[in-house]
Parts: sequence; C-alpha cells; structure tokens
Amino acid sequence: MAKKKTTKRKTAKRAPKRKVVELKNKAAMNTVHLVFEILAAAGFAIGLIPLGYLFSMWWVIPMTLISMIISVMWSKKTLTLDVVTFIMSLLSIIPILGFVARVIGIITAAVAAKDLI
Repeated sequence: MAKKKTTKRKTAKRAPKRKVVELKNKAAMNTVHLVFEILAAAGFAIGLIPLGYLFSMWWVIPMTLISMIISVMWSKKTLTLDVVTFIMSLLSIIPILGFVARVIGIITAAVAAKDLI
C-alpha cells in the first residue's frame, strides 16, 4: 500500500487590524455623538425664544433620539443623560410648561457633551 502524502498549507499569520478599525470607528462615532449633543443643546436654547420651540423641536426630537441610539451602541457612559434629554425634548413641546424642560434639556445635553470630550 502506498501512503498518501499529506501536505499542510502554510498560511501567513496576519496582524489583527480589527482593533485599529474599531478604534477609528469609535472615535468617529464619538465625534458624531458630540456634534448631535451640541446641536441638541443649541435647539433647546432656540426653544427658549418665544415661539422658537415651534421651529427647533422638530429637529431636536429626532436628534436626541439618534443621540440616544448612538449612546446605546457606542458609549454607555452617557446613556442616562441621553434618555433624560430625549424625555425633555418630548416634554418641551408643551408651550408654557416646556420652558423648564428646555432648560433641563440644555443642562443635560451640555453635561453629556462634556462627558464625551
């Protein structure tokens, strides 16, 4: 009986590049999250102007929702602040009582942006 010759393929070991890509993605998403927080705080500030909330709340609500989703996916340290900011963006639609919610929204968005820096 003839023996079968088995040959093993030599594969080159590759350096793990995944961590570098993950770090670049995390830094990019952190920057995007920071921009969303700053724009949300600006939207809450515009909402303090009389009838300014009618203009700003329709882009602040989706922005805070996207910021909350980014926080769930990437940075868990600002999740509670983003949830509070989203709730304040919903409550800020109320014309007179929403003034307090807008002030709280500015504060929470600013603190969350500070935590991202």
